[in-house]
Amino acid sequence: MASPPISVRRIIRYDGETVTYWYNDHETKARKEESLDVLTFIGRMVQHILPKGFQRIRYYGLQATKTYEKWSQVIKEGLKNFCKVVQGVYEVIESRNYRQRYKESSGKDPLKCPFCGSEMKVWKIWHPIYGVIYDEEKNIRQGKYEKYSKPRDRGGCTLRGCTRILQISMFSLSL
Repeated sequence: MASPPISVRRIIRYDGETVTYWYNDHETKARKEESLDVLTFIGRMVQHILPKGFQRIRYYGLQATKTYEKWSQVIKEGLKNFCKVVQGVYEVIESRNYRQRYKESSGKDPLKCPFCGSEMKVWKIWHPIYGVIYDEEKNIRQGKYEKYSKPRDRGGCTLRGCTRILQISMFSLSL
């Protein structure tokens, strides 16, 4: 038989419906009282009963008294040197952006135009669940970039796209 999870002398009151007992709180180091209904109290006590056929083991392996005395110094020395050994074990991999990761996994450049082969720029990213998750146009409107100024020493003009948005379907619509 093992000792019970709570001593009978710690039970302060029992009125048939509630059980009041005291315990030492480990955080505040103070004695606290707790009142529970009978079924909750019994449920907490029954958790400590082992199933039939199980045997309670208090100390096993390195926690066994004889083993701990024998190996405690070796364990302490090993823990001191643990950080030194771990530092050289893993290889630091440099962080890569989406384009590099996609190229590595599929062999294709996600920002290369499939029609003309020129490099495309990310303008807007739309997710089917979250909606727009990146919007370059919004960043420009909010003034996150320097305003464009025409170079003084060069002649010519700047071509700007129209402000209207035209959506072109990539798939043929056959009705």
